[in-house]
Amino acid sequence: MEHPFLGAGLEIPAADPAAVLEGHSGFVADLAFSNDGRQLASASADQTVKLWNVETWDEEKALLGHTDEVWSVDYSPATDELMSSGKDGRILVWSLNDDYQNRGSQAFPFSACRDFDMSPDGKGLVAVTDGEIRLYETTYKAPPDLGSSHVAAYWPKPGEILLCSERPPRIKLWNLADDSIADFPLESGDKRAKFALLPNAGVIVASIEMSEEEVKFIRWDPATRQEASACTIEGVQLNQVYFRCFSPDGRWLAAHMPQSTVQVCDIVTGESQPRLKVRDTAYLHGMALTSEGTKLVHASYDNPEISVWDVKTRKPLLDLRGNSLVISVPGLSIAHDGQRIATATLGSEPIRLWDTRSWQRVASLETPPGTTKKNLKFLSDGNTIGVVEHVLDTGEARVRLWRAPTWEEIAKTEAKDPSSAGSGFTEKN
Repeated sequence: MEHPFLGAGLEIPAADPAAVLEGHSGFVADLAFSNDGRQLASASADQTVKLWNVETWDEEKALLGHTDEVWSVDYSPATDELMSSGKDGRILVWSLNDDYQNRGSQAFPFSACRDFDMSPDGKGLVAVTDGEIRLYETTYKAPPDLGSSHVAAYWPKPGEILLCSERPPRIKLWNLADDSIADFPLESGDKRAKFALLPNAGVIVASIEMSEEEVKFIRWDPATRQEASACTIEGVQLNQVYFRCFSPDGRWLAAHMPQSTVQVCDIVTGESQPRLKVRDTAYLHGMALTSEGTKLVHASYDNPEISVWDVKTRKPLLDLRGNSLVISVPGLSIAHDGQRIATATLGSEPIRLWDTRSWQRVASLETPPGTTKKNLKFLSDGNTIGVVEHVLDTGEARVRLWRAPTWEEIAKTEAKDPSSAGSGFTEKN
């Protein structure tokens, strides 16, 4: 045969293939070798991903989970996981060390959950239920002297859990090795408080009602075990701060208050930006602040669209669309890297991931039918999304966890299949 790019008359000898792999019933859209070169993954229009042994070329496993053609497959360079995506608009994550189970979601049943966090190894869960601390899928047991006034719990390190309580506001450090508990009061007296862990910044922010006209926000550093900085907002009570959120670097605070206004503050310096007048509604169902406090993202109770505002100009930039139902409470959460925002609706629509640089919708995580969701958030590891899920038929409540794709994994998938991400936004004029 002649090849025009190699020169007329050059003979290219024919070669027999080393193997012919048969088993798919639809066209094969993508192939990927594992990091050690011992396995080949194939993505097919027959809705499956097949795994092949490179030495014998035998089929090892067929991965089922997609509901339409599978267009892309790849191995994670950093973890023992395989990612696949396709026409159904989903990215599925498969664990190679767990019999190729789809790590798309896990469920931990319980009731009256106020807050929760996952253990650093991804196997256990700590939850606050009716003020008490409960542990799931772990050998640790909560000591009886922990108390019952907790409002938040965080598991940032393998050997310790941070517990937050109010009246009076305090943070406790529970050492799992010896069950010792260190107590760090933040303020004295019968004061209400809310807490937020910012793993990327390595701090906890406590929102404390100092009086009927003042709310104080304290950045508490677990490394030094003391207050790092603070700022105050005057003229409001804690229950009038309907939503508060923080930039991933832990420096900026956004507080939604009466008259549909949002106050953005620098918690490090205590300085405040001019207030924004957002959508004319008293109720927001979610709010997020991007890195460096430059963009504010919020969702209202009466509209499925999500609005993005410029904090400096105090003007709307664009709307994120794609949901049919309104956003749940709270239904917005920004990842610790500041590059992804997750949104969840009241019903069983998928949880959606958005790129905060292009504002494109980049991934969807399926949720079970017949459920509602609330308390959406990225957990301490930065790549796990959790919600409190309620089953409509039975009234059962449980925490469901998704292993969300990282930005690097999303970008790699989009490079192979540009059609996997939708535009998902409408610009403001």
